Amino acid sequence: MLGLKKKKIKVYFLCQYKHGYNKIVDVVKRMASDILFDVKVLAIPDNIETFPENDDYVFWHSKFGNITINSIIDNEWYNLKRDKPDYIFIQRPYDNYLPQEYHVTSLKQYSKICYIPYAFELINLRSVAMPDFFVKNIDMFFCTQSEEYDYCNNIIKNTNDGIKRYVYDLGYPSLYHIIAKSRSYNSAFCKIDKKINFNVIWTPRWTNNEKLCKTSFFEYKDVIVEYVKMNKEINFIFRPHPLALNNFIKEKLITKREVIEYLKNYKKSNMYYDSDSDYYDTFANSDVLITDFSSIIIEYFLFNKPIIYCYSKNGNETNFMKKLKKCFYCVKNWDELKNVLEKLKKGNDPLKERRRKLLDKILKKYEDDVALKIVDKVKDNYLRRKFLD
Repeated sequence: MLGLKKKKIKVYFLCQYKHGYNKIVDVVKRMASDILFDVKVLAIPDNIETFPENDDYVFWHSKFGNITINSIIDNEWYNLKRDKPDYIFIQRPYDNYLPQEYHVTSLKQYSKICYIPYAFELINLRSVAMPDFFVKNIDMFFCTQSEEYDYCNNIIKNTNDGIKRYVYDLGYPSLYHIIAKSRSYNSAFCKIDKKINFNVIWTPRWTNNEKLCKTSFFEYKDVIVEYVKMNKEINFIFRPHPLALNNFIKEKLITKREVIEYLKNYKKSNMYYDSDSDYYDTFANSDVLITDFSSIIIEYFLFNKPIIYCYSKNGNETNFMKKLKKCFYCVKNWDELKNVLEKLKKGNDPLKERRRKLLDKILKKYEDDVALKIVDKVKDNYLRRKFLD
């Protein structure tokens, strides 16, 4: 550790996607509590067209306190290069959401780039989320699972440019976060033997594109509202993907006025529209999830609660996703969905034991704190670089 006495390891987290907060929170906090690190969170507006306004700074500051920096100062983007960070963690692989100053190729000029995927890989959408160009610009890639790890390693092996890159399969920080939290969770709901209410969450996807796993929103948006209105014993949470409603408006699949009118349904006593970035308690207190394809599936699965999957044919599932799907109630239309709901409401859950067996296998990989393992890898990488220098 002698090489670290003169200088702390300077690490910046570029934070823009609020719904990805739980993917990085433990890494930021573990690193910030380590005396060997100097950690900063750069809060970037979710919509950079609001420049020079940055209302999102309040959110990130509420999460990380005084280590948070506003990315807009004196009507200019914060000069990150001037601070000479050793490592920069980026949240997403999409430069189009960022100003040019924070594009991965710009950051690469003066810092090592680290990446924890904003979504757990269950379906192969790598041409969008992990193109070769992006993977080649990452110095330390912390994969979500083994198939992603193999994919990234294969790209690197075929890149003969003399640059040393590192790919790791250490587990996913948000999964460990949920597992650790669930072990100490002490909800009053757990002490009630027979619940009066049946708590249901619906998380439709953001796109109507078949190739990107089509949303169930337009197929079920009205029938599901009428069903819940008629079944007051159901507490219903509508939690669409954060991009969904705006994207539907943009694609002219629905008007802004129609969205406003539709959301009025969720002001009923047993119906609620949830857009909060933190969904742990909502998941923990629920009884079932109705969902399209989404990376949150694996997070919900950790609670060993039934998942109704609005099945969309897709040949791109990872092997891990195929195993998960065997534990889902896959439905193709409203009648099938309603029938599954009715059975689950009565306590008929035949897939419970199958879920438990797969969950036990998953948990074996998450006995140790994933965030700490990531922090240690960054530390080791820094020491190795200093030794070579």
